[in-house]
Amino acid sequence: MAGRVMRLGDLVGTKVVDRDGRCYGRVTELAIRAASDPPEIDRLLIGAAALAIRVGVRGWLRRLIRRRFPAYVVPWSSIETIGARIVVRERPRRWR
Repeated sequence: MAGRVMRLGDLVGTKVVDRDGRCYGRVTELAIRAASDPPEIDRLLIGAAALAIRVGVRGWLRRLIRRRFPAYVVPWSSIETIGARIVVRERPRRWR
């Protein structure tokens, strides 16, 4: 990852897998730590439900989306490689 220049938009839509190749979905958005100077990527949000949760979908529709399309959070520090797909060192945690 060092030395390579990427745009945030390059990460959105990228498939996220663990070391064993298990797919958790695609990056739907990134959380930035704006308090640092310069701002840093803090974590990746994965899955369609992550986007639905962030835009405020509530009630039965939110439960349905989360059941069908789980959302995951990946801390930036757990990313092993970024290329055609993002490989993470540890299993991403479910986002509630």
